[in-house]
Amino acid sequence: ADEDREGNARRLAFFLRHTAGLNREQIGKVLGSEREDLIDVLNHYFVLFDFTAYGATVQGLEMAVRNVFRCFKPPGEAQKIDRILTALATRFNEDNGLTSADKPEAAEFGGAATMLLAYSIVLLNVDLHNPNNPRRMTKRDFLINMCGSEELRDLPEESVRQLYDR
Repeated sequence: ADEDREGNARRLAFFLRHTAGLNREQIGKVLGSEREDLIDVLNHYFVLFDFTAYGATVQGLEMAVRNVFRCFKPPGEAQKIDRILTALATRFNEDNGLTSADKPEAAEFGGAATMLLAYSIVLLNVDLHNPNNPRRMTKRDFLINMCGSEELRDLPEESVRQLYDR
């Protein structure tokens, strides 16, 4: 039964990732679901991405997040986005040899920072591009927020500035 469930999750993930014309919002709902069988689909979905070419840089993670969200529309609920970004960060870390304990020489951040940085990228995008937002975050606010996190304070400042500007 577990093998069937695993196989079904893998097949559904492949279907969602590679079938043209599917409703992007519905894909996001499936991937953000808290149902255990659909969490398996979510994890298999990210196996279908290769994040090695992006590299463990601020710009690399930003490109990865943008490319992922071109495939589906993220749901609006924070816990669903959290589930999706956790799966993305896990796969990104695996593909780039990042662990929570240390940072490879060529990396701009370690594995513990990936989830926070991915979340920051999403929040910044929502903040800057939501027409219903009456007060947009300034670059100064963004830099202060990024430096306020222990995991993110060692990011190259120029990379963080460029993230805001893109």
